Amino acid sequence: MRYKAKYFATTSKFYDTVYEKLRSPVDKKFYLEEILNCDGKILEIGCGTGRIFVDALRAGADIYGIDASRNMIKILKQKIEKKDHYRVSVADARSVNFDMTFDLIIAPFRVFSHMFTIADQQSFLKCAKSAMNENAKLIIDLFYPMPDLIHHPTKTLMDFEGEYKPGKKLRRYVTIEPDPVEQINNLITVFEWDEDSGIKKFREDFSMRYFYKFEMIHLLKSSGLKVNEIYGDFERNKLVSGKWEQLFICSPA
Repeated sequence: MRYKAKYFATTSKFYDTVYEKLRSPVDKKFYLEEILNCDGKILEIGCGTGRIFVDALRAGADIYGIDASRNMIKILKQKIEKKDHYRVSVADARSVNFDMTFDLIIAPFRVFSHMFTIADQQSFLKCAKSAMNENAKLIIDLFYPMPDLIHHPTKTLMDFEGEYKPGKKLRRYVTIEPDPVEQINNLITVFEWDEDSGIKKFREDFSMRYFYKFEMIHLLKSSGLKVNEIYGDFERNKLVSGKWEQLFICSPA
């Protein structure tokens, strides 16, 4: 399975518009609390267009970010002052080398789900651990694999409809094709939007790996990390049946 995190220009362009509506702000609140409670350097793996990064930087955090998508980083840089552009870069989380270490590393919004193979996962965690200070914290969030979602294909659904700019409609259609053996959800996304010349369409396919609790514990421990907490939501409640989120709070072992 090929690692794919290169969001096309069209997807990157509409990313903020779509997820401002679809994504609950509760995860952003959680991460900003963690960031602002950290006195040292922070790294965001998968900083994207800056949904968390920009507010953290404006609040005075000493934060840095990497993302595999050049298109995402380009949009993020448009949101921050030029003097801070050095803080963000295009990089592969499986092979990146840092010239500094961090007191907090976050991998929000299912970033780790782009790691399809065991080798990908181990490389990601090895790089993260090598960038951690002795008492640093690593936070990874994942979706909990609900049986209905991972065993049954979904019909094509329009999960977003709105305006990407005044008077210009945008719609997104999503189909999920699960592969339970490989533990991967294959997503087909189609954007349809209004332009002066007519209606435009763009399709992008991408995949997301899902993980079970004990699988993640084993991966983290075998990578030299200690699992200190496992939450089932962003209010820091315990992971129990029926929860949709999995948050792993780790430190160097």
